[in-house]
Amino acid sequence: MQIVGFLAVIGLVGLMSLSGFQIVPESATNRANASQADGGLAPLLGSPVINSRTATFRTTSNTSEPDAVDPTPAFIPASITGKATQNIESAAALLRGEVVVGTETIGEVFFIYGYDKLDVDRSIAAYTTYEQVLTNKRAEASVIRVARSLNRDNSFATQARSLAPDTTYYVRLCAERGEQLSCSTTTSFTTTPGAYSPGDVRIPTIRINDESAAAADEMVLELTVTMRDAVDGDVYLVYGESQAMVVDASGRSYSAIDEDDELLQKTRIARNIRGTQRFFKTVDDLEGDTLLYYIVCVEYDGLRDGTTCTRTQSYRTYNEDFGTSPRVQTDAVVADGLTASLSGSVSMRDFIDGKVFFIYGSDLERITEAEGVTTMERLRQTKDRFQRVFMDADLDGNETYTQTVRDLLPGTLYAARMCVEFENQNDNYRDTAFVECGELRSFVTQ
Repeated sequence: MQIVGFLAVIGLVGLMSLSGFQIVPESATNRANASQADGGLAPLLGSPVINSRTATFRTTSNTSEPDAVDPTPAFIPASITGKATQNIESAAALLRGEVVVGTETIGEVFFIYGYDKLDVDRSIAAYTTYEQVLTNKRAEASVIRVARSLNRDNSFATQARSLAPDTTYYVRLCAERGEQLSCSTTTSFTTTPGAYSPGDVRIPTIRINDESAAAADEMVLELTVTMRDAVDGDVYLVYGESQAMVVDASGRSYSAIDEDDELLQKTRIARNIRGTQRFFKTVDDLEGDTLLYYIVCVEYDGLRDGTTCTRTQSYRTYNEDFGTSPRVQTDAVVADGLTASLSGSVSMRDFIDGKVFFIYGSDLERITEAEGVTTMERLRQTKDRFQRVFMDADLDGNETYTQTVRDLLPGTLYAARMCVEFENQNDNYRDTAFVECGELRSFVTQ
């Protein structure tokens, strides 16, 4: 009987399977009921579910929310890399490098190079912008800007010129990164010789670009020295009130020149330079209103040694009291109908070669504002509004002038002044043209 009962149970289970019935735990039944209450069927945890469209299986989990996506992109730092220099010649080379911007903002990009590695490194160590480096760089360092801003990766190649032959140069590529300056590691190259025998050596050249002064007792020289095939040049200035002693010092080494008070002095400008260099040299404590003579020399080494100097130059220091303008007087105008008689006088005082002229016209504002740092020719004429009448080209001393002007506009208010153009010093002690005028005299035509 027990065997018959057992067989009956097995048969019942088989029949239920054929009919689609499943025996599930009570906990699973409760989850299904809860899911149906929400309007859907909840499969058992971990049970496979068939997607009728894709015929794929997925396994359900107890996580109902999608994974969060971070909207902020990952930070990618910029990189600045120097590349090997190409096209190396005795006085030129092609500098190369590349900048990968990453996610940063890149400002000015530039190469800095020179034959003194310490000067190159010190020129960028304490600064954060291109402009700061350009203003404060050391003497032996040169800068070439290759980009003002950068928003994508870029490779750079630029020509460096005026290099010294047979010389090792050190190069870095730098870029502004926000509030800092980043540079590549140092690369180097060596230029080829400029000459291979003493007879082929081109000696240095010296060019005086400008003479100026910031005070009456100063002389400021701007000069450019090009070493060409020579190296390690020592640049110096020889000056004094004795023309003969300055001429005699030409071609002599710095150590061989003996100073002699105001008659002859010497001072160094630079030592051990190569390539092309630009200098500003200030000499002060000079006597005012004094004529000086000077030369600039370079003592050089290389395949051929020697000393070369400029021709003897002259320079007069300024007189501190040289500021009193000529005295100009405009007399009263005598008008008669459409004609007027202008008169006045000029005393040049310490000045010479004055250009004397009258100005007159109906534009009283222009007549009033005519004088200052200008020339007679810059006072442009405009028909009846503004006219000028030339009287004298080279007045020295004192003179009185009279001029009649005709065909004026009837019933019109005019003004007239006597003026003189002369040369004087401006605030920077440079000679320039000034116009000084006498009083403004008005008159009315009939």
